Amino acid sequence: MNKRRLGKSAAKNIHKFSSNKNNQLIPVESTLEYDACFHFEYSPQVSKYESQPLGFFWIDGDKERKYTPDFYVEFHDNVHIYFEVKPQRKTESVAFMHEFALKQKAAVEQNKRLELITDKQIRTQPLLENLKIIHRYSGFAMENVERERIVSCIAQHEWLSIDNIAANLNLHIQFAISNVFKLIGKGILQTDLGQSFEHPTHVKVQLRETHCE
Repeated sequence: MNKRRLGKSAAKNIHKFSSNKNNQLIPVESTLEYDACFHFEYSPQVSKYESQPLGFFWIDGDKERKYTPDFYVEFHDNVHIYFEVKPQRKTESVAFMHEFALKQKAAVEQNKRLELITDKQIRTQPLLENLKIIHRYSGFAMENVERERIVSCIAQHEWLSIDNIAANLNLHIQFAISNVFKLIGKGILQTDLGQSFEHPTHVKVQLRETHCE
């Protein structure tokens, strides 16, 4: 089976997610798939991911059919999972559940793992909006000296808010926000992503025990 490649289509709008983790643009064919990329990009468990990976065949009655999952994701614990991304409403029909079960069965028979994720999981708030905010700062240029000062300051506390970081280091508050969110995105700092970032200066962070540059 040849790998499916996304190109211009009159029926679908192709979106491209800028991934620092993969050092490339990830093409996807729906806004839901685009939103899923934020979770893969900033999950500390994910080492890399790709869209429209090399798929596999599955049996539909007496017919052999091709199937291309939406994503292939590799985790740091050496687990590899294919993901199908669908709106919840499209997964509730008997026909879909039957077909997806057959695809999962075929995946298992080929030593693969296939899972389903829906908009209810992907678009959980405020998590998704927080991930988008982190991504917004991913291209922010950071000097090593400033990074080391911030990391050293945070290392002296269990949790420290951004406004306290700015005060302790005599930094402009917007500069502190930009640097801290950049460090969260790089996996050097961690925060509670389940809390709203509506007031970014109140966001508390700490060093991640194991982080990757």
